[in-house]
Amino acid sequence: MTTIIRTKGAGKKIKTILFVRHHLLKGKEVHVSLPGNKAVRNSKVAGRSMNQNKKEKKLTAAESRSKRNKTYNNQILIAMKKTMMILIAAITGMVTVARANDTTTSESPFFVKSDFVSRYIWRGLDYGNAPAIQPSVGISYKGFTLGGWGSYAIGGLDGYLETDLYTSYAFDFGLSIGVTDYFFPSAPLSFDTSSGAFGLSRSFKYFSDKTHYLEGNLGFAKGCFSFTANYMFYNLNDDIYAELSYTPKDKNITFFVGAGNEGYAGGYAGGEFAVVNAGIAITKEIEISDKFSLPMFGKIHVNPDADQIHLIVGISL
Repeated sequence: MTTIIRTKGAGKKIKTILFVRHHLLKGKEVHVSLPGNKAVRNSKVAGRSMNQNKKEKKLTAAESRSKRNKTYNNQILIAMKKTMMILIAAITGMVTVARANDTTTSESPFFVKSDFVSRYIWRGLDYGNAPAIQPSVGISYKGFTLGGWGSYAIGGLDGYLETDLYTSYAFDFGLSIGVTDYFFPSAPLSFDTSSGAFGLSRSFKYFSDKTHYLEGNLGFAKGCFSFTANYMFYNLNDDIYAELSYTPKDKNITFFVGAGNEGYAGGYAGGEFAVVNAGIAITKEIEISDKFSLPMFGKIHVNPDADQIHLIVGISL
């Protein structure tokens, strides 16, 4: 038999103890519940301590997240400041070069120019995911052109780099033929034109046969229309890209649409020939002084196959 004793008030503790002793001598089991029971007090204190620890842990986690967010935001601000400084320096340098080039004669067969673009979009795809400086140099004489073109990302995840050499010949009736050699110093171990993705490795050498991609180019221009067809015949899977553009007479706007197969149409088309680049391009001259103006351009690229759209602006000198 078990006897349960509950007491009220500290004055009855002595009587309770005697009563318990009496029952214990008779071999009975006794449970006593006292309002001042130390175990109860300890359990309450422990409960409060656990709740306090949980609150402190939550607060610590929140503070940690806040610190991480602040650090990430500071890194973004630093990167933006660096990009802006590079942009200002690049624009200043290009304006200086443009003024210097203004003194050269128009009969010179040599040419040099540079573009600064907010993104490098090529045939509907984003390469580098960062602003880029794109210089070009060359010589053009009696229809023949030999030149070089490059794109160098400012920042970005992988610092995308590209250097191309090309040669072409333009006939008087509007037809042009040429060959372009694409070289990527940022080392494409694998090159996917459908996503602009590269396996990057800085160890690639210029004279290695695996670092170059050769493309044949065919173009024709007549009136307001122009057409280009391009065929990758070395180091890529016979990729074909063709583009038609229309520029209204005396207008600063161009409409274009381009389609490709294989790597270009790796999205919905699954490698079949599909539209991968459509949009408009607008140019505008910003007058800096009586003798110098700054050419600017903006483009909208829509890639239905990849379900992407890109808006870019640039300065051309």
